[in-house]
Amino acid sequence: MKIVFTVGDINGIGFEVLLKAFLANPSWFQKHSFSIVASSVIIQKLLEKYNEIQNKNTFKYFENCIIINNNEKQKIEIIEIKNPNAKQIIKDFASNKINIEFGKISKEAGIIAYHSIIEATKLTTNKFFDAIVTLPISKTAIHLSEKTFVGHTEKITELCGKKQSIMILFAGKLRVALATTHIPLHSVSRRITGKRLRTLLKNFSTVLRKNFGIVNPKIAVLGLNPHSSDNSMFGNEEEKIIIPAINVMKRKGINVFGAFSSDGFFASKQYENFDGIIAMYHDQGLIPLKMLANGGGVNFTACLPIVRTSPDHGTAFEIAGKNIANENSMIDAINSAIEIAQA
Repeated sequence: MKIVFTVGDINGIGFEVLLKAFLANPSWFQKHSFSIVASSVIIQKLLEKYNEIQNKNTFKYFENCIIINNNEKQKIEIIEIKNPNAKQIIKDFASNKINIEFGKISKEAGIIAYHSIIEATKLTTNKFFDAIVTLPISKTAIHLSEKTFVGHTEKITELCGKKQSIMILFAGKLRVALATTHIPLHSVSRRITGKRLRTLLKNFSTVLRKNFGIVNPKIAVLGLNPHSSDNSMFGNEEEKIIIPAINVMKRKGINVFGAFSSDGFFASKQYENFDGIIAMYHDQGLIPLKMLANGGGVNFTACLPIVRTSPDHGTAFEIAGKNIANENSMIDAINSAIEIAQA
């Protein structure tokens, strides 16, 4: 497999957990090749900082590659960002006009992260790579130059020429798909329609079979309101939209159940009885998943012509540059990218 990484926000923990993931898994290099869309100038500066933090000469730059443990067979090729705006920033890094500042929100870091996403996605859609693994970004940093940017999922979906994709986060056998992604909570209700849910159920079932190898996936659907509205006492989306969509897809052969009250569903461990879960909004599904993942977990953008995964955490600016970030989620993201691409 040929895997490409985006560089993410250089002031966050992304590059640190990437290096740690490779240190922990040298066997990856025996079967796969790896590249990162970035800048050799910036990468050299990052490697110097991490060698200094570790007080070891674990990483080095050589012939446009990151070399790990001084073993030239363990290398990550650097693909230079070509965008003119990013190139000017790279020149400023080279002349020390600007520097890496761990934990800081920076317009320059946002521009580098944004164009790394664009160029890595285009390379992958053009079949130069089998999968893309994105390192964490700061949406705030990217917004300083790209006002319409919403998130990785939405931008990569757009670049792939698709109107919709499915945001799935998973850890082990717990797989959560989101009916809505990065939108304000007050907008969730009007975005949940019968048509959207029926399409999501159909596509999620296909993804569970195709990408995860589950022959007849069993899917749970969470309600939107407290207690799934308790017979319309706290809203009527369940009775009017969610349950009718479930019933339609049941008749079409989808193995689906619900709508479940989300608090009781997770508290009583009902999730253990299902292959996939559909949550109505971001935090409803991802708070319990991230707690249960315990530092692991993967974000997977499904229903695209490419495979894209990422760790399920952010830039963690508060611990950036301290060499204490946990690499488990990055390891999971890389392994999952390889496994899904192979599937």
